[in-house]
This record gives sequence, C-alpha cells and structure tokens, in this order.
Amino acid sequence: MTHVRVWSVALIAAGLLGGSAPVDSDGSSAGGKIAAALANPDYVIQGRFNAIAPSTGNLYLTSNFYFRGSKTWEGDIFRTAKTNNNNWGQVATLYLERSPNFFYFGNITYALVDNVWYGYFVANYDSSSPNNYSVIKRVRLDGGAPAVTIGPSPQSIDRESQLFSDGAYLYFIDANAVQAMPIRGSASNIVISSTPGVTSFGLDDSRVYFAAGRTIHQAPKPNSAGTAGVFATTDDPVERLAVSPGGSGGETIVFWSEGHVVKKKSTSGLPSTIGLALAPRRVFGLSSVGARGLWTTCEESSRDKCIVSYGTTILNAVKLDATPQAGAVFGDASRIYYQDFKGIRRTPY
Repeated sequence: MTHVRVWSVALIAAGLLGGSAPVDSDGSSAGGKIAAALANPDYVIQGRFNAIAPSTGNLYLTSNFYFRGSKTWEGDIFRTAKTNNNNWGQVATLYLERSPNFFYFGNITYALVDNVWYGYFVANYDSSSPNNYSVIKRVRLDGGAPAVTIGPSPQSIDRESQLFSDGAYLYFIDANAVQAMPIRGSASNIVISSTPGVTSFGLDDSRVYFAAGRTIHQAPKPNSAGTAGVFATTDDPVERLAVSPGGSGGETIVFWSEGHVVKKKSTSGLPSTIGLALAPRRVFGLSSVGARGLWTTCEESSRDKCIVSYGTTILNAVKLDATPQAGAVFGDASRIYYQDFKGIRRTPY
C-alpha cells in the first residue's frame, strides 16, 4: 500500500515554535522527507518540524504526520547535526509512535540524568475531544530504548507551551498554571504559579520568568529562595519571551515581544527597545544568545517578506533578509538558525 505522508503545518513556538496541531490536507502540501539530491548548504534539513531543541552540536526535533491511505497518525523524534547539509541519511529517528486516533508531539528538551542523556517531549492525546490529556515522555538521545511516559500533566499542556529543564525539573504551561515536574517523573507536580493566561516563559538558575497579559512575573524555582513578584510591566500584551541567564555581566536578561516591538530588561536594569517591526510586520520568533536577542519578523497577512534580526540595542541591531514564513529562530556563537516554509536554515552573523 502506498502511503501519503502529510506534514504538519504546526510550528510550536517561542523558545521555540508556535502553531497548532497537525492537520489533514488534499495532499498538495505533502512534503515527505526531502531527497538528499536537493541538498542546499543553507539548509540544515528540509521538512516541517513542530519543535526544535538545539544543543552544542545537534538539533532534536519533533514532527507529526498523517498517513492518508491507512488513516494513521504518526509522531517522530529526530536527531541531526547542525552541520547537516540537508541529507536525510544523516537524520536519526530516536522514536516513532503511530495510532489510528489523533495525537501529536509538542515541544522537546533534553537533560543529563543518571549519566544518560535523555530527550523529554510533550505528547498530547485525544486532542480534538473534551477528554484530551497530556503526558511527558522520555527517550534516550542515543536511540537505545523506546520512549517511556514519566508523568501526566494535571491539565492539557498548552499547544504553544515551551518545555525546559534545569536538570532537576521539567517546566511547562498547562491550561491553568506554570508547572514543574520532577525530572525522574511524578504523579504530582509543583505549581510555580496559577496566574491565568500565561503565554510564554523562561528560566535562569533560580527563577522562572513568565508573561501573562501586560505583566512579566518572576517566581522562585523549586528549592530556591526568593519571593514571587512583578519583573516588568508592558504597554501591550507579551506574545513571546526568552531568558538569557548571565547575559549581561552575570545578570539575567529577559527579552520579549509585545505588539510590533522587541524589548529587553536585565534583573537590575530598566526596559529598553532593541527592535521595531512596524505594521504590517509582526514578530514570529524570538530567542537569545548571551546578551544578544534574535528575532524574526514577517508581513502579518502573507508572511512572504521576512527579516531575521539580532542585536543588543536598537542602534546595533542587524537585519538580514529571510525566506518566506520565517518563524522559530535560535543561534550559537557563530550562526543563526531559523525555520521557514521549507525547513531549518542557517546563516552566519
């Protein structure tokens, strides 16, 4: 039987991707795995990925597919090197799951636990019904064993929730709260905050920073001293937030996008604007590397004219032309990586 593999149109966000669950189509958007013959040194790999977790040398990816012929849903966890030149032969499948019922894999992170590197990812089941539920699963990053469920979320995990680890806990947003799950799993989690309407969050060594409406809050991590409070107030609702621990002389810097503006604030400083995305543009991706913010902007309606920007102030921000539908963005010491309508691209600063 011939299967048609229909790629998800989801790009789950902020730190790194944003979007929705996989959708069916008439097949016109079906991409499948792009052949190695199409290798392009600007692309790490072509394809649609729901979430990306970059490490020093690798990218860990989640993807969701629908097989039209067998009416089967599939979720995949992939690993590839940042140096890959669009060769699917250099992509390892760490885990694959199939079901006749709709489900999807969300964001992904990784951690060293008991001397083993694991990937942790969100799995959402029965996502189109009132009985939907979410769990966190774990898989070895060497692909040496199947994925296992380490714990449930009290509520369905938000589709755009980031997933972060500090080596002791996993942090995510569910329908009602910012949660922390012990890294080895647990039937019960620690509620960092029950503030409603959280859109994005990030971590430093001792605190969780999270945005809800026009306020960025801070709260101590489990087993850390300190009190919860307001980190910054904003003119417009915050859409995306990225945290850079020790990004400015040892101080944490929080970057965020509100409306058509990108701003930052260190723990002892005042908010400052580092980027403007004048209408009809808006921000579709945001992250940070040290003291530097990185963000993508596109025309809101068509998303066919996009820019990747980076900088520490509005005066030194650099703008680079980007390909259509530029969204999730991240970087390392020498390169910027961003996802567009074809796959994951890289470019030097």
